Amino acid sequence: MKAEKGLSLIELLVGLAIISFVIGGIYALYSFGEESWRRASQMAQAREEGSLALNFLARDIREISPPDEETTILYADYNEVKFLANVDSDPEPESLHYFFQPPNSLARGVAETTSSEPPYHFSEAEKVTTLTTHCQNSLSNPIFTYLVSTTETLDNLPLSSDDLKKIKMIKVSILVDVDPSRPPEAWQSQVIVTPRNLP
Repeated sequence: MKAEKGLSLIELLVGLAIISFVIGGIYALYSFGEESWRRASQMAQAREEGSLALNFLARDIREISPPDEETTILYADYNEVKFLANVDSDPEPESLHYFFQPPNSLARGVAETTSSEPPYHFSEAEKVTTLTTHCQNSLSNPIFTYLVSTTETLDNLPLSSDDLKKIKMIKVSILVDVDPSRPPEAWQSQVIVTPRNLP
């Protein structure tokens, strides 16, 4: 009678090591794929937020109130602008305030008027809405650029009251990225808006 041979301990350990290596590789591929999908999904959401923020800004800037006795653009800096515009159903303008809120948010503040005729007075409390939490704009890549013409910009920011009256167009540029240290590349979109009520 022949003795049946089984697996030796060494063969069994080698087999387990190979199976462990294969399962580890499959898990690593799965984890990488899941992380890539999660990142792509977050970036798509960030792009959508950025696009919606750009649309809000463009719409509100187009509606900047015509100048009466006061300047309708109240403050202008590289990552902040404040102006009067009628964005609801009442006849009085609101004070709109777009600003960068560290670390990475772009926000929209709205203050209602407390008077019905010029000169308008506004409530101190703004109703603030965060438009995007992935804004990566900076001094070297500002959200707002103020133009007198298509070739002439106003660069001495924040703008003086005299320069505020010279604004004819506002270039809005939004740069969004979920994690600047990892791919995919940041998404940037920009638009030049002409306020329809300014002279």
